[in-house]
Amino acid sequence: MGYRTTQVDVKRNMSTRFASVGNRLVIDEGRLDGTTNMSRDLSMLSEAERGGGTIARIYEWKGAWISLGRSQVPEAVLTKGSSIPWVVRPTGGGAVLHGHDLTVSIAMNLKRDARKVKEIYRSVAMPIVFALKDLGLDATLGEELPERVLSCKSPDCFASVSVNDIVEKQSGKKLVGIALRVTKSGILAQCSIPVSKPLVDLASLFEVPHVPCETRISKNRLREALKHRLVDLIAP
Repeated sequence: MGYRTTQVDVKRNMSTRFASVGNRLVIDEGRLDGTTNMSRDLSMLSEAERGGGTIARIYEWKGAWISLGRSQVPEAVLTKGSSIPWVVRPTGGGAVLHGHDLTVSIAMNLKRDARKVKEIYRSVAMPIVFALKDLGLDATLGEELPERVLSCKSPDCFASVSVNDIVEKQSGKKLVGIALRVTKSGILAQCSIPVSKPLVDLASLFEVPHVPCETRISKNRLREALKHRLVDLIAP
C-alpha cells in the first residue's frame, strides 16, 4: 500500500490546518498516518511560500510507515513482499522507516539572497543539535567529521552519512536524517530522529539495511527540548 501526496490534498488540508496560524508557530502533534503527515508538511511549505512565516511541526507515526524520497520508486527501493505502508515525501533523500522515531518538519519562507543549501541545512539542523546536546548526546553535523562521511548505494537513508546529517561525535553514528526541499520562495526540511528499536526488521525492507542506532532518550523529554530550541529558530 502506497501513497503520493498531491496538491488536492494540500488544498483540502490548508482550509483547516492554517486557519488561525500566526506568523510563526511550533506545532506539537501526536501519532498520525503517513498520508496525513506528508499532507500537513506540504501544507506548511505552501504556507511558507506565500509569506506565512516559519512553522515547525513535531509528530509521530501510527505504527510502522516508510517514507520515500520524492525521486524514489518503491519497486526499486523496497524488497518484494514488503507489506509496510509507504508514502512519498515532498523532500528528497533516501527511504526512512518510521514508527520508532520522532519527526520534526520545518518550513520557512526563502529570500532570494539566501539559497545556499549548506547554510539552509545548518539553519534547520542546529536547533536539533542543541536539543540533543541538552539531553546529554554529543551531537554534531556531519561536516564537522569529514572522515565519518559514508556513501552507500543502499536506498535506506540511514545507511549513509552525509555532511548535512546529524551524527554522534565520538562514534560518527547517524542520529538524525534530514531531507530538504528548496523551492523559489520556500524550504521544507523533514528530520527523523530514531529513539527506540525499529518496529520491523530492516532486512525485510531493504537489501542493504543500516544497523539501528538507538538514542535511548525519552520521547517526551526530546519533545520538550525540541520545542525549546525551535522557538529560538522561529523567534522574530
